[in-house]
Amino acid sequence: MSQENVEIVRQALEKWNRGDPDAVSELMDDDVVLRMAEGWPERVFFGKAAARSFIDGWAETVGQDTVIEEVIDAG
Repeated sequence: MSQENVEIVRQALEKWNRGDPDAVSELMDDDVVLRMAEGWPERVFFGKAAARSFIDGWAETVGQDTVIEEVIDAG
């Protein structure tokens, strides 16, 4: 992951932690690919609409007060 992408992810997490999923979505590229860890029911989300749907579902399921504390560049 490029340093630019790492910074975008950090910005998105700051916006998520502030409770602003619209701002998170605005940072996404139209062709974003969101890959979840093994064991998730749906593993890959293709495109901004699918990724936004995941974000909305996550917020609905676990609440908007979920805090993501760390981003790790796994290459």
